[in-house]
Amino acid sequence: MPNSYYNHASFPATGSAATSASMRAELQLVTDGFDKLPTLSGAGNQLVVVNGTGTALVTTSSLPTITVTDSGFTVQDNGDTSKKFRFEASAISPATTRVFTLPDANTTLVGIDTTQTLTGKTVNLASNTMVATSAQIAAAVTDETGSGSLVFANSPSLTTPALGTPSAITLTNATGLPVASGISGLGTGVATALAVNTGTAGAFVVNGGALGTPSAGTLTNATGLPVATGISGLGANVATFLATPSSSNLAAAVTDETGSGALVFATSPTFVTPTLGVAAATSINKVALTAPATGSTLTIADGKTLTASNTLTFTGTDSSSVAFGTGGTVAYTANKLSVFAATTSSELASVISDETGTGALVFANSPTLVTPALGTPASGTLTNATGLPISTGVSGLGTGVATFLGTPSSANLAAAVTDETGS
Repeated sequence: MPNSYYNHASFPATGSAATSASMRAELQLVTDGFDKLPTLSGAGNQLVVVNGTGTALVTTSSLPTITVTDSGFTVQDNGDTSKKFRFEASAISPATTRVFTLPDANTTLVGIDTTQTLTGKTVNLASNTMVATSAQIAAAVTDETGSGSLVFANSPSLTTPALGTPSAITLTNATGLPVASGISGLGTGVATALAVNTGTAGAFVVNGGALGTPSAGTLTNATGLPVATGISGLGANVATFLATPSSSNLAAAVTDETGSGALVFATSPTFVTPTLGVAAATSINKVALTAPATGSTLTIADGKTLTASNTLTFTGTDSSSVAFGTGGTVAYTANKLSVFAATTSSELASVISDETGTGALVFANSPTLVTPALGTPASGTLTNATGLPISTGVSGLGTGVATFLGTPSSANLAAAVTDETGS
């Protein structure tokens, strides 16, 4: 039978003689077949699988990724081999792989249709539904009180409950409370009066009842007293003001007011053409005023604003005026030129009347001068100077030296030297 390890084909033929070369070749094929098997030494308890290229068997301690059918994979108990289980995948959607993630603990699987006891589990009712009756919950609870349906906080219906002594309770819609025994803390005779029908002797006076003319009464907590008719001794128009408190009704009730219009209070009032007279106040809206000896005038043009961010004192000659431009910082005579905006050389030249030359302003260190007339400087270092005319720019040269330096030749050198010999 042909296989991947050794196939003798038709060699050797039955009854035929074989050469040593052909026998060695056949034995080599057998050796090659054995080479495809894994080595036994050091491979104890390991699995034998075909390698990834399908050319040999190899040993491994882990199975490669394989897929088996649910009906072809069964696990049996190691003690009782008749006990078995297998997985069933028929309920999974087509083209879908489901993954079971095991917890990091020894555990037992929970069945949805088996009776089991769960310990240490938390059920999130926000994403799960628990179905149970009140009787089933009562059967599960061991320290309940009462019987019947489960009770929740909003609008429960209780049947003959024993409330004990609640810390607080609202009886707005309660009925059947016995006056004689159901209310504590009533004064003497109050429970008796509450049991008497209104309008008869011994009953309380109710809303709408006629008091008549009591000999005395304290109206500390009374309500509904009509101002127009229920209070005596009010001045003229005072009742009208109390009923409709407005500035005009107050003015009508007051007999010695001055001015007219709206009632004025201390904080941020608005006055319309008031005559303040000689005000004794020394501040307005927290602004302190110093009274002059005879009189002073502060004038601010209509629609303008005067803002002082710091303490200022203005001094000067009477009738003087200062014109400010679009804003900025005031400069003082003690300030240096650095407080002003940057000025160019041409701008500086335009404000000076006795300058000489043109171009950029010159400072002492490394200036660049363009065709300057230096006059006769007291001193000067011409180390880096260029363009000095030898015929006129160097003084003290002997006769003919400038000519030789300008045109260095033997003749010019001889003309410049006075003690030469030869020619």
